Amino acid sequence: IRSSVGGLHYIDASFSYTSRTGSPQRIQPYKEVLDLYNNYFSPANLAGKAAVNSRQKGITNLVMEDYRNVVNSRRIASSDRHKIDNYMTLLAEAEQRLGITTGSCSGGKPDPEVKDASILHKSTIDLEVAALACGMTKIVSHMIMQNTAEIISNEGESHSSAHNGKSDSGESGRASVDQWVLNKYTMARVADFIKKLDSIQESNGTLLDNTFFYYGNIEATGRHTFTDMPVIVAGAGAKIRNGYYIDYRPRPLVGDADIPWGRPINSLLVTILQSFGLTPAEYEKFGRKGFGVNDQYAANRGPHYAPFLGARVNDPLPFLYKG
Repeated sequence: IRSSVGGLHYIDASFSYTSRTGSPQRIQPYKEVLDLYNNYFSPANLAGKAAVNSRQKGITNLVMEDYRNVVNSRRIASSDRHKIDNYMTLLAEAEQRLGITTGSCSGGKPDPEVKDASILHKSTIDLEVAALACGMTKIVSHMIMQNTAEIISNEGESHSSAHNGKSDSGESGRASVDQWVLNKYTMARVADFIKKLDSIQESNGTLLDNTFFYYGNIEATGRHTFTDMPVIVAGAGAKIRNGYYIDYRPRPLVGDADIPWGRPINSLLVTILQSFGLTPAEYEKFGRKGFGVNDQYAANRGPHYAPFLGARVNDPLPFLYKG
C-alpha cells in the first residue's frame, strides 16, 4: 500500500518504483483514503477475508503451552531445546508467509468529509495496519505531506523551515512557525503508526515485532542529501536493536563545514533487506553492488565513502543489526 493522503501538489513524487517496463517508473500512491478503503476493505473483499480468518487459528498458538513446558524442562538437552526453538520459529515464519495471523482484519469506513489532517492520517493508518495484520499487503509506504491539521499539503512550509529553522510566512500568508513545532506534528503521526502496529497481537509477538518500521525526512536540513537525513527505525526486534540513538560518524568528525560525513544510507538499506533474510544475490539488481544508487556523492567525499560503497557495500550497520 502506498499512500499520500492530501498530498495533491507532490502526488507524482512517489518513492516507490517498478522496473517491469525495463526502466524505473513511479508507482502512484493513494491520494484519497476512500480509494484505499474501497480497494482493500470494500464489503465484498472484507467479507471474503473474514470468512477465511474465521477458519484459521495460529498453529503456534495451538502448541504454545506444550512448547513452553518442554523447553523449560530440565530433562531436555540444550541441543534439543535449540532444535525445538528453531522448529517453532519455522512454524511462525510459515504462518506469516501464509498470511495466518491473529490480528483483526476489520477496517471501518472513513468519513469522506474529514477536514482535519490528523484524523485523515489516523484513518489511513488504521486501514494500513489492518491490511498488514490480515496479510492483504506486506509493504506500506505512508507519506505525510502535512505538518498542521490542515488537509491541504503544506510541504512548502516544511521545506522553508528545514532551510531556515522557521517556516516562510511569505509562502502561505500565515505566521512563521518554528521548525520543531512542525516536526512535532509529523512525529505524532509516526508515533501513532508505531503504537497501532504494536497493538496487534500475532502468534509470535506483535505486528510491530514482525515489521521493520522505517521513517525518513526528505527535507533533512534543507540540503536533501543522504549526509544529513534523520532516520528512525522500530520493530524487527529479533534482528534489530531498538531504543538507541546511534551516531555512525567517525571521531574526529570529518566532512563539510557544517555537515560531518557518516555512513551512506545504502548501509541502512542493506541492513533492512538482510533483516528480512535476503542475501545480496537476492536484492542486487541491474549489475549494481549493494542496494540503491550509491555513486552520487561529491568527488571530495570519495575517500571517505569508498570503503562502504566498495568492498563493504553489503556490510550491515554494526550494533544496530543483530544478525
